[in-house]
Amino acid sequence: IVICFVFSGRLLTRLRNRRLWWDDYTIIAALVLALAEWGLFFASTRHGTGRHNYYVSPSEQVRAQHLLFATEILWAPSMMFIKISIACMLLRIKHEQAWQFFLWAMIGIQVASCFASTVFQLLQCIPMAATWDRAKYPDAVCAEPDSAFVSLYVNSAIGIATDVILALVPITFIRKMQRPIRDKVVLSCLMGLGIFATVASIVKTTLVRKYGATGDSLWDALGLTLWSIIEVQVGIFAACVPTLKSPFERTLHRIGIL
Repeated sequence: IVICFVFSGRLLTRLRNRRLWWDDYTIIAALVLALAEWGLFFASTRHGTGRHNYYVSPSEQVRAQHLLFATEILWAPSMMFIKISIACMLLRIKHEQAWQFFLWAMIGIQVASCFASTVFQLLQCIPMAATWDRAKYPDAVCAEPDSAFVSLYVNSAIGIATDVILALVPITFIRKMQRPIRDKVVLSCLMGLGIFATVASIVKTTLVRKYGATGDSLWDALGLTLWSIIEVQVGIFAACVPTLKSPFERTLHRIGIL
């Protein structure tokens, strides 16, 4: 609800100026994917996600795992669109050639990372349906668990690094802007909110090794999937809030902080 509220505020602010740009279009795509991800996860809980396998029938386990697989597929493009949105917003702020090259490189890294992650997930089992129903496809060829862990760790490392870079690098030129100190502090704090997405990413990464280790996959999937969803939602929040700087400042004035 909070994410939709903040996103609506961003969209209204943009439409008031009668124009949208690529950072707006990409965050819209991220929100659509995030809502679909949340919907699929919620549907999976109705079939047993978050419960111990012992209490869930085999057919319901298959349905839950199928929905969880679909949820996982949406995570990488959601995060990609969030990072691209932030990078596109920064492209509008500073026009130096080195800065533009750096941001386009960040966008390229996000696209490549998303593509690699999605392809790996789609091809981790052949046929694909064996990913959520191994019993039905006993002869399926699947990647070793260690390969899946390595893929996730690499993607998490890239995600954490880009979160930190996109959150902190803008502060280096914000401090040089000819603006009052108060404005610089507010803008730096708003731009730096993306750092909180790294917390969710780190927590999620620590849970990866536990997934499936107990043989209780639906129970283990709950925390891992929730933290993935939180990471996406915090990312959308961080991408939208800087566009609400003026309303945010007015609110701080009203409550006496500024």
